[in-house]
Amino acid sequence: MIYAQISSEEAQKRLNEAIEEARDVKWYIRLKIITLSATKQTVKELSAMFDLCEATIRNYIHGYNQGGLAQLTPDKSTGRPPKISQWTKAQWDQV
Repeated sequence: MIYAQISSEEAQKRLNEAIEEARDVKWYIRLKIITLSATKQTVKELSAMFDLCEATIRNYIHGYNQGGLAQLTPDKSTGRPPKISQWTKAQWDQV
């Protein structure tokens, strides 16, 4: 079984503060998964609870165990680059 391992009281305090300050849903879910995993909730239970793939839950737990909150932070999606930004002033004037 794999569980999140919160190494110290300071790490637990940072985790609790991050949960309170979380404004992004993805970030909040990741933090809650770590918190619940540390209380010995299984990957299967967490997967059912959050409706996520078990591999995703394991990735979150492994990431936290290896690098703490910094490793758990969601990446910002760059998305599709805007085509409009490549227009010149003359092209804008035509529109």
